[in-house]
Amino acid sequence: FEPTIWTRIERAKAGETVARDQIYRQYRKPVERFIAKGLRPGSDSEALADDVMMIVLDPGFLRDKSRDQGRFRDLLYAVSRNTIANHRRKEGAVKRPPPSKRVGFENLGAMEPGAEDDRRDFDLFYADEVFRTALDAFRLESQQGERPDAAIVDLYYREGLTQEEIAARLGLTVAGTNTHLDRGRKRLRKHFLETLATVSRDKEELMDEAKLLL
Repeated sequence: FEPTIWTRIERAKAGETVARDQIYRQYRKPVERFIAKGLRPGSDSEALADDVMMIVLDPGFLRDKSRDQGRFRDLLYAVSRNTIANHRRKEGAVKRPPPSKRVGFENLGAMEPGAEDDRRDFDLFYADEVFRTALDAFRLESQQGERPDAAIVDLYYREGLTQEEIAARLGLTVAGTNTHLDRGRKRLRKHFLETLATVSRDKEELMDEAKLLL
């Protein structure tokens, strides 16, 4: 098991553009969704999400961060929540608000009280993005192998069709449909765990994340 996320972070610390871009793509969308939910309509959640990603990808910010301190996702959540708080303060302040507080692993605990719903929302958006990435990989695999596994999983879970209805639509036997559905579920789970591995620091964290997110 390679601790991919922290391997990329170490490369980002050194200013490697490819590593920064990979981390940006992995985390940008859930950050934007979390910020959009935490602010009133009309707020520029896209720009604020970019601000968050610029902070966490700054080599200066990353310099004293290490895999032994905690999950990168927790750090990202703290910076996102701090960005929302600063923006709310700006919207409601008569005078210029104080400078934003730099957030690190050391003050994550102080941000948690009263934030159970925020934390749950962030985890949900994060899990959704991991699942979407895994689903894309699963569909591509099925397409390249010319197998109906992904199509059957979609018809069963997204459209709510029965095995009999799927078999009739695709010209398969019910037994064959059940076989493809069972294999498809296993392949999708495999892709989910492989995707999750790229954002975990070690195997123990991977299994903890899988239990939480699944």
